Amino acid sequence: MKKIAILSNVTVNMIADKLKGKAEVYIPAGFDTWQQEIFHPESELNKCCFDAIFVILYCNPYSNEWLVSEMGEEALNTWYVALRSLAEKSNTPIFVSDLCTQDMQIRSMKEMPAFESLKHKWRQLLSELDRTYLFPITELAGTIGTDNFYSGKMWYLSTSPFSIKANKLIANEIAECLDRIFMPRKKCLAIDLDNTIWGGVVGEDGMDGIQLSNHNEGSRYYNAQILLKEMQKKGVMLAIVSKNNVEDVDEVFRKHPYLVLKHEDFVAEKINWNAKSDNLMQLAKELNIGLDSFVFLDDNPAEREEVRAGCPEVEVANFPEDTTLLPKTIKEIYDRYFKSLETTKEDTRKTEQYRKNAKRQEIKNKAAGLDGYLKELEITAKIHLMKDGEMNRVVQLVGKTNQFNLATTRYSSQEVMSFLSSDKSDIVVAQVEDKFGDEGLVAVIFIRYDGDMAYIDDFLMSCRVMGRNLEKVMIAEVCQWIGKTRHNIQSIIGRYIKSPKNSPVEYLYDGLGFELVSEDSELGIKMYRTDIEGMNIKLPPYKRICAFGKEKEQDA
Repeated sequence: MKKIAILSNVTVNMIADKLKGKAEVYIPAGFDTWQQEIFHPESELNKCCFDAIFVILYCNPYSNEWLVSEMGEEALNTWYVALRSLAEKSNTPIFVSDLCTQDMQIRSMKEMPAFESLKHKWRQLLSELDRTYLFPITELAGTIGTDNFYSGKMWYLSTSPFSIKANKLIANEIAECLDRIFMPRKKCLAIDLDNTIWGGVVGEDGMDGIQLSNHNEGSRYYNAQILLKEMQKKGVMLAIVSKNNVEDVDEVFRKHPYLVLKHEDFVAEKINWNAKSDNLMQLAKELNIGLDSFVFLDDNPAEREEVRAGCPEVEVANFPEDTTLLPKTIKEIYDRYFKSLETTKEDTRKTEQYRKNAKRQEIKNKAAGLDGYLKELEITAKIHLMKDGEMNRVVQLVGKTNQFNLATTRYSSQEVMSFLSSDKSDIVVAQVEDKFGDEGLVAVIFIRYDGDMAYIDDFLMSCRVMGRNLEKVMIAEVCQWIGKTRHNIQSIIGRYIKSPKNSPVEYLYDGLGFELVSEDSELGIKMYRTDIEGMNIKLPPYKRICAFGKEKEQDA
């Protein structure tokens, strides 16, 4: 069970109660002691390791500091200093509420509430802090209305401003934040076309007969497409799975004036009359991702049931009976299945990268063997020790990589930072680019040192670069580097821990020339060993390898 801390200037015990069974919760003793907890070196907050820290701050609407802008800014700066101290000494994700309060200010119609400018300033301050994320308490209040979210009775009885409903909403949001840290996010949203992203059936109604516009009836689909486009920009892969004639669909994409989504926004398109479960299985194979990485959206209940039966791993989203709720449904799908803590540079290029993979596949199909394929790609592998700025991408890979993952250890950002800062461990990463473009940071090796042994705790790689022998390049370079820089290290130990999805790498170490030294078939654990001096890996024809800051040519 995950361990979290909740810091607040109001009573939050009811929130903690509603998290029982979901997380172990620590709340500082005493009322409004959260700042003392941060600054006191011997506090439980500073002595213990937490998986996440939540800071819920309430602005008393009867206090002058929230009625006068200058006093409010002074209070915010005091809070900010405490949070900055927490962020600087903690490697744990910190979720801080936006300013929440009830509007009780007595003012004329002409006056603007001072609180609005303070909200904006607070968000700006939080954006400056590392590993600090906005906890959307104002957004939660909007879902049930502020009158239902806040409770005068609870405030006067227990100095908690939140109603029973609000406490439950806040607890649920905390649980969802934990899921975003530790649970793999979905990767691809597969969508139908007819009556899903436009109204009507294009094969029957024709392009001019479908409902799609920026006003009236057609705007529900137009707005839904706007949100889908935003999802794609955040790194969500979109795919089409539609029973249709390609020519009819293509006419819509070429000519319709209100079509927001274009062909290039989709990583793949399955427009045919095959069963949609078959198309999804084909998509999973082409994209090299698991079926459990898909969410399927279709207006037809029969199609949804067919996918549930044929591909039970796929998450089938509910489609609203009232299509005016379609944009809201799209937003809920993103929040539930795809929302991440941050959008990385790799995320913004995800669709482009997978479309380029299709071009690579064309080369592979024509190439004379694997070496010929790799040589034609003109691959450059840049291998180096992880840098501070790569933390978010590394944590993201750790959380969602399943197939090429030797141990499937879900390191938290705090654990990654501990690896990074220790002189008894290293994190090695690889960036890859080829003639089609930059793939970004795609592989990570976690190494731990003990005596004359180096242990590969985990080795993971993005599925989109599997099959290019990058693992051979990384292991060879890492072993050579360790041998040159850590003269006491004689051997390297690798481990494979079986998971439901990592069978593609079960024999990776065997293929790299490691010796199997022990196996526990019941637990699915295999341990391997190799002497550094005895390493002899035939390297693939990568044009150049940049290893640990020193670039060198690699012979084909």
